[in-house]
Order: sequence, then structure tokens, then C-alpha cells
Amino acid sequence: MDPLEGRVALVTGGTTGIGAAICEALQAMGARVAATYAGNTERAAAFTTRTGIKTYSFSVADHDACAAGVAAVTRDLGPIDIWSTMPELARCAPVATVYKRRPTTFVSSCSS
Repeated sequence: MDPLEGRVALVTGGTTGIGAAICEALQAMGARVAATYAGNTERAAAFTTRTGIKTYSFSVADHDACAAGVAAVTRDLGPIDIWSTMPELARCAPVATVYKRRPTTFVSSCSS
């Protein structure tokens, strides 16, 4: 059994660079992964085609957008167990505040 089988991961900024690598690593360990992106729809579509990881477009700096985005991820994949944030900390805050259930794992590469 894969170590993350049955767990759901949300990776903000997950369609490029380090975020994409984290998405793919989590997927390889058995997690169901959702990746967010800020605006490059073509790149996000190519990422989904290449990896099979579902992508969601919303700004992590907008509380209402985060609430809708997290609700969509939860509806599509289930309750979020793992969070990984790529954008700087000031922009990460709203995405973490909209979810009522506490993730079991929170990974941040936000700079201080």
C-alpha cells in the first residue's frame, strides 16, 4: 500500500516548478492531488494532461475565492488532509483560513 493512499492533498501554485514536483511526488505516494494556479490556463491544462492531476484556478489572496476553491476540491476529491503552499506567506493566509477541518499535514515553502 502507498503511504498516502486515500489522503487528499492541495498544493497551491502546483502546476509549475517546485509546486508541480510536490504534486507529482504526492501522487506517486498514493495521494489524490489538487493543484491550484493563478492564471495560466493553457499551462494548467497541459499539466493535467501530463499528470492526470486536477487543477483549480483561484487566487490564494482572496478569501471568497479560496472558500469556493476549497469547496470544489473537497467536493471533487474529498476532505483535504495535506496542504502545501507555494506563494509567499502573506498570500497564503486566506486559503488556510477557509477550511473548517484541520489538515493532518501542512507543508509550507513560503518564505519569511
